[in-house]
Amino acid sequence: MKFYKRKLFWVVFVVLAIVVIGGIIYAQRGEDQEIVSALVEKGTLIQTVEGTGTVEADREIELAFETTGSVASILVYAGDEVIAGQPLMTLSGASALIGLSQAQATLDKAQANLNQTLAGESDESVGVTEAQLAEAEALLDKYETDLENATAVYVAATKAAQVTVDTEYDDWVNTLADNTQDLSEVYDDALTIMQAAVISVSAGLTESDNILGIDNATFNMDFKVYLSILNSQYLVDANNSYPIARDKMLEVEDLLEDLTVDSADADIAAAVAEARAMLNYALETLNDTRHVLDATQANSDIPDATLSTYKSNIDTDRDAVNTDLTALNNQEQLISSSTIAAQTAEDSAENAYEAATVALEQAEATEADQVAKAEALVATQTAAVATASANLVYKEAVPRSVDTAALEAQIDEAGAALALAQEEYNKTIITAPFDGQVTDINYEIGEQVALSTAAIGMLAMNEFQIVTDIDEADIIKLTLDDPVEVTFDAFGDDMVFDARVAKINPAEKSIEGVVYYEVTIFLNEPVEQIRSGMSADITIITEQIEDAVLIPSRAVLTENFEKYTRVYDGEEVRQRMLEIGIRGDAGKTQVINGVNEGEEVVITIREK
Repeated sequence: MKFYKRKLFWVVFVVLAIVVIGGIIYAQRGEDQEIVSALVEKGTLIQTVEGTGTVEADREIELAFETTGSVASILVYAGDEVIAGQPLMTLSGASALIGLSQAQATLDKAQANLNQTLAGESDESVGVTEAQLAEAEALLDKYETDLENATAVYVAATKAAQVTVDTEYDDWVNTLADNTQDLSEVYDDALTIMQAAVISVSAGLTESDNILGIDNATFNMDFKVYLSILNSQYLVDANNSYPIARDKMLEVEDLLEDLTVDSADADIAAAVAEARAMLNYALETLNDTRHVLDATQANSDIPDATLSTYKSNIDTDRDAVNTDLTALNNQEQLISSSTIAAQTAEDSAENAYEAATVALEQAEATEADQVAKAEALVATQTAAVATASANLVYKEAVPRSVDTAALEAQIDEAGAALALAQEEYNKTIITAPFDGQVTDINYEIGEQVALSTAAIGMLAMNEFQIVTDIDEADIIKLTLDDPVEVTFDAFGDDMVFDARVAKINPAEKSIEGVVYYEVTIFLNEPVEQIRSGMSADITIITEQIEDAVLIPSRAVLTENFEKYTRVYDGEEVRQRMLEIGIRGDAGKTQVINGVNEGEEVVITIREK
């Protein structure tokens, strides 16, 4: 720890020396130079990413016939709005309709032959039993299909819920790790501030003791009797406050001797309270010492110049202690806010994980319940099919099964042929697959259609998106749901529409050697006038920070990978290290620490 303090002392000494020497050099050369500067100000920092894009329909399809023929009727026009299932265009389907009728007749004939063979029972009775069996079998087929679908759907849902649980758990663990790291850094900064505060207090108390002569009784021997001659109470106050501040400083030094960056946060927090008390005691001593000097009359043993020097030194030390006290108070507030934010983030992540766990349990329960219900229906219907089949066998007991097998096969074959004929007939009609708008009609009545050519184009109504390409330098600034301002060339710049970032494609694309990423933007509200293919200008607002400390970006310089600026006080230019935030629009950069509002920073220095 002692080595660390000696190292810190020399680092501070070298930095101060560089700043002082630089200030002297600038002051000496000021007469031959012109300083271009700007004031540090507070305001709103906005960072945006701009681009251009094109409106695309969210769903757009082309419909074609699955068979050839001539167009018999066109039931819509381009631009018409249609609903799902609405017929749009038909072909001359005489042959398909004839085939459908023939297939139906064939099936009817096969059924009649079977009925005739089974005449031992009344046709009506046998027909009822057959219908019952057919219905039971059809229902069994449906239940078996439903079982397969339910199994696939609910198993997939359970797997998705498990993935969510795993993801939320990872997020929770990462949040805990990030919060631990962030809080550690905040406490480490508090330790650094306290170490600097001890140096400032030590310097201030040394200056006070040189005047008061409490620990160093020889330094003020020439003028001690004249101190506070105009008000002796000031000297009493200073003599009383000095030992308290000195003892508290020694106590804090001992505390800091035992603290490192690996110390417990609670130990550092306790030291912060002691360091704050130390700074307040030191301020009281410096104020009392200043009162003593104000109540001291200059004479030959303590000339006016000497008295003024002591006052200036005390004021400088008092400003330094005030600065450290402000920094310590700010850091203590940061510790509190960071702790609350960390706990909030941890609670949120834990709640998300617990919610995902509950959802997984519900998904598993739902899967088990729904699959069990589907299996029960299959089992019940299997029994129903067996019962219907037994009833039919009973009613058909007179004919042998060998006599009816061929006829039943003919019925099945005729039924398959009928289904095929129905499918062929359906190919002569185009219907709308969803609600939308007709965009193209590519044939006229009587024209022969080709399988490779779309007959009708459709797009979904009021479902548009804007697609733009953002280069790799800007894509890292974007997040989903970032607000977007959109203007369209067709409407002019005066009409601005609100939108949001909906998708960020992780796959890159190269355009003229530059890497871009495709970003999809959704409008917040539908706009009827928008059409597919329109050009759009977009402005994505990636950051907006209120009450930020701002300086011109040109005033931020870099040396040895560290940021700094030059501060001009009207006489000298001094270098000041910076902690910067983001770089925004209008040539402004956010400063987190290093300069204050109203200070003057140098943009450039030109030779006159």
